[in-house]
Amino acid sequence: MKTKIIPLILLGFMTLSSSLNAKEIGTWNQIKFKSNPAINLHHFVFEMARTGNDITEQGWQDSLTQQEQAQLRELVAFYKNNFFGKRRSAMRTMPWLQNVSRSLTQYHDGMSIQLENKRHLKLFKQVFPTYKNKLWHKHDEYNKAWLSDLLVKLNKYGLKIQTRLEDRFEAPLFAANEHPVDIVYFAGHRNGAFTHEWPYTMINSSRSDYQGYASLEMIFHEVTHAHAESNLSKTIATELDKVGLKQERYIWHPIQFYIVGKTTEKVLAEQGIKYSQYATDTIFRRGYFAKFTPTVMKYWHGYPTVKNASLKEVVIDMAQGMSAKSKSKNTL
Repeated sequence: MKTKIIPLILLGFMTLSSSLNAKEIGTWNQIKFKSNPAINLHHFVFEMARTGNDITEQGWQDSLTQQEQAQLRELVAFYKNNFFGKRRSAMRTMPWLQNVSRSLTQYHDGMSIQLENKRHLKLFKQVFPTYKNKLWHKHDEYNKAWLSDLLVKLNKYGLKIQTRLEDRFEAPLFAANEHPVDIVYFAGHRNGAFTHEWPYTMINSSRSDYQGYASLEMIFHEVTHAHAESNLSKTIATELDKVGLKQERYIWHPIQFYIVGKTTEKVLAEQGIKYSQYATDTIFRRGYFAKFTPTVMKYWHGYPTVKNASLKEVVIDMAQGMSAKSKSKNTL
């Protein structure tokens, strides 16, 4: 998907409270938002390694010395050589990179950075002062501007969206007292966000398709991954396995997109706000999710807005329909 970087006009949004500690820049319910230079550098370098863009294309405001450029390129090369091609969505799925996120998210000023790989740690610590001195202020401003806009929306519509999602997923949205969210300027990851079940979420502040009301939908989509979605995915895996369609179990993800998106869309519509869910003209129409779209629309249409059956009943109906369709194809 082609993405655009938001203009700095967003920095006109209200300033976040300065009473929050250095690690936390905002809260909503159990969500604790952070803008962390160590995590941001990690994702920033990952982005350069993933896209192959030169450092001059990544927004450096100040010129770097030759030594600083060499150090940065060496770190980018380390990421490219060690993290890419290992598996799909490496930043989210590789245990080593999960541990990097676990470690770097704890960083605060004055703290010594800790990373398991000694080479990674050496290269990271070489670049970190340059990043903090010459680019971090810009990324931090974007992160805080994005959050300022989101918090206004969460305070207006968040509780209603949360209540409906818990009803539709038939599970609490939060299973922990705190759900930390690191806001990063560049995602690094090919998607704009990801979530681990620790719980932990990373979400970007610069992609144009994560702005405005889409930010509201996407933060709920990510938070749902940490706990509430498991009821859906486990039920789907169980019922599809019964009919011999275990390989189709990943349909849970587009269904999750649909439920969260339509719920957000409906709550906003009730307030006179026209919004079309994130996936409508993107992943539902192209890419891996597209093959599931007809089935999602057939069996889940209306479920997010008017719940006439339990989640398990809808899943069973869908599984039986998918099975019948599969058998029909096999007999042709």
